[in-house]
Amino acid sequence: DKLNAQPVKIKVNAGASGKLYGAITSQEIVDAIASQYGVRIDKHKVVLKENIKACGEYEVKIKLGAEVFANIKLSVECQ
Repeated sequence: DKLNAQPVKIKVNAGASGKLYGAITSQEIVDAIASQYGVRIDKHKVVLKENIKACGEYEVKIKLGAEVFANIKLSVECQ
């Protein structure tokens, strides 16, 4: 419920076009969740449909159990 309430925000450095210098990793996502909401999640539970390589809003699935998923909103903010 904590994760569904508000988006998880990650601030990254990006080029002028808004493309990231790398990609957002599962570890970066779980670190952001832990620091913002105090919820610890194993990085292997993060399900990414595609690599996140640009600023914007994304939907990310977290596998909580067998056939149980939480959908979180990930906000990637460029600096």
